[in-house]
Amino acid sequence: MNRWCEAIQRDMTLRPQIDPLTGEFTEGDLPNYSPAALLMTSFTWRLIGIREEPNQLEWNVRTAHTAAQGARFHPRFDKKHTASLSYENHSAVLRQNGRRVCQIDSGSVRLTTDKQGQPKSLTGISESVETISLRMDSHPAKNITIRPNHKLKLD
Repeated sequence: MNRWCEAIQRDMTLRPQIDPLTGEFTEGDLPNYSPAALLMTSFTWRLIGIREEPNQLEWNVRTAHTAAQGARFHPRFDKKHTASLSYENHSAVLRQNGRRVCQIDSGSVRLTTDKQGQPKSLTGISESVETISLRMDSHPAKNITIRPNHKLKLD
């Protein structure tokens, strides 16, 4: 996903094929291929946004990702609830129905909450070990080290 997003950001012609070795779009292809634009939208939500699952929300936070800088996500879910994820200065603030869920000041991680905003787990989404700074409610920030694909339950 990152490679496709990087290629699209470098070359906004939205072509259908990318060279897997160079990350460059195939020049002979026609530009303005709408599935490439849809792919960018879908990948952005999966990389740095919020995804709704049947009984939970997935907050995919990558504070240093180039597409995250200044990004703001405000989806509605269950027809009457809202979530928001705002990035600023390599920090992410997560809110649900206007209430602050947490702040992540560094690193890449997926926070899973229930539909009421109660944190359930953290999952490592980086290719390497990450130390994240997590601030929940009015508690002081806590540094947590998490391995790739490792899931850490929160109480």
